[in-house]
Amino acid sequence: CAEELGLYLAGQAARYLDAQVNQSFDPRRKAIPNLLRLFVSMLRHYGEELATIGRILGPAAAAVVLLSGGVAVIPTDTVYGLAAHPAFPEAVARLYTIKGREEKKPIALLAASAEATGVVHPLTAKWPGGLTIVSGGEGYRVPDLEWTRRLLEKCGGLLRVTSANLSGRVSATDAVSTLADVGLGADLVVDGGVSPGGVPSTVVRLLEGGEVE
Repeated sequence: CAEELGLYLAGQAARYLDAQVNQSFDPRRKAIPNLLRLFVSMLRHYGEELATIGRILGPAAAAVVLLSGGVAVIPTDTVYGLAAHPAFPEAVARLYTIKGREEKKPIALLAASAEATGVVHPLTAKWPGGLTIVSGGEGYRVPDLEWTRRLLEKCGGLLRVTSANLSGRVSATDAVSTLADVGLGADLVVDGGVSPGGVPSTVVRLLEGGEVE
């Protein structure tokens, strides 16, 4: 059946991705095997019938989608996020379209660790957690949720992530709410239960000299 085939493909994808975690993995230069592309096609075609795959396999299923240039709804420690890999401009553009976000508003980067951001400031001691630090024109945050950090590691350390809700609406704290708002526009929705934080992150901006705005 569709779900059994999807689970088989996802299992193959998970083994492949696990082998990449400790390597320098650049999706722009390393082709995703055809098997993984077939898995992504299955997700897009069967939708709800394969909705549990992300939960069953953990971050690997979402990583397959994102490393293939797709868009995924993922759980975080604050609210649910709509994610794309920064190496795929078309996928990042979809975040704006799905969310109805103004193009002039930048989308922050979630990071697997403080080291992945390149930010050097005492405020990084508050990571992982609900603090977004804007430095050099980019917003960075390290989420306080192990599932999300594992996904980020599998994706090379950084993902563009915006809250998984239409612009102007309340941020979603569970997968069902995202489906009612933006989830149907994504290639995969991962149900990770209710977000423990329940509110968006606090944003601070670093000025020249290390001062905080």
